[in-house]
Amino acid sequence: MSRHPWSTDIDRFLAHLLASQLVPQSKLEETYVKWQAEYTGRRHVAVFCSRLIEDDLLTEWQCQQLQEGKYWGFFIDDYRVDEYLRTDDKYDKYLACETSTGQRVIPVTYTHLTLPTNREV
Repeated sequence: MSRHPWSTDIDRFLAHLLASQLVPQSKLEETYVKWQAEYTGRRHVAVFCSRLIEDDLLTEWQCQQLQEGKYWGFFIDDYRVDEYLRTDDKYDKYLACETSTGQRVIPVTYTHLTLPTNREV
């Protein structure tokens, strides 16, 4: 029986991380090879995530999202989303980093409004 190419948790995580474009492939490969050489225990996604967080390549929130299979929505225009802060009635707020300068910002986006389907005219 053929084995699916993304059959382990770590394989799926790496595929999601590459698709997210949060970490350049060369940097990810370098970090993964070092981690494999240094870490002799069973290779769990959580342990590798800890390494990526230690190396300031990802945030805890980003790792959580990637582990849940979410690899999109990490960029808003020229900003990399590092944390999702909150949603209120009108806005979503994020902690983000401007990709060219590294400046930390809190972008605010409008929450999608849902109109009632049964309106009286």
